[in-house]
Amino acid sequence: MREFDSDYYEILRIRHDADIEQIRSAFRKLAKEFHPDKSGKNAQEFVRLRKAYETLSNPRIREEYDRYLYLLAGNQSLIEIRPVVQDVYDDLVGYLKEIIGLSSDSEYELVLRRNYINEDKIVRLDIPVETLCHKCLGTGGSIIKDCPVCGGRGRHVHKESIDLFIEAGSRDGEEMLLTFPGQKVKLRLRFR
Repeated sequence: MREFDSDYYEILRIRHDADIEQIRSAFRKLAKEFHPDKSGKNAQEFVRLRKAYETLSNPRIREEYDRYLYLLAGNQSLIEIRPVVQDVYDDLVGYLKEIIGLSSDSEYELVLRRNYINEDKIVRLDIPVETLCHKCLGTGGSIIKDCPVCGGRGRHVHKESIDLFIEAGSRDGEEMLLTFPGQKVKLRLRFR
């Protein structure tokens, strides 16, 4: 599946049932308003506008996009995402792996509503991902002072936004593995 934003109809300021002429007309009007050469506005807004138009003006891609929006409504199925609590042994092993430079792994439970178990869905998640500090390369600084970028931690934590497709009929306890640079994230499904 392609990667989409979830607000193309809002970007073009049109209804979901707009026909091709309404889409084209809305794009032309907004292109004049947002074109960076004429308006002096941010080029990024114009890029989003153009992407929305290209998606909605192509019937085949629009159909795929509308299906994406329908599946994204599966976000209503999400109750919470929470880290899995590990015991002291697992924490110690993870700490030792981190010291010798092996990738760190995280484990989360993705808790979904049981009444959505038999529907395909796309759930938008923000996963915390750790990366090595680009300034100190994970050392945290020197003996004299801490790295000014990471504050001596050697790592940065940022949120990685992903759209996760969950197939109808997925079972309680089913696991998925997501891979990010330097880190693997295991998600375990729970239905409640």
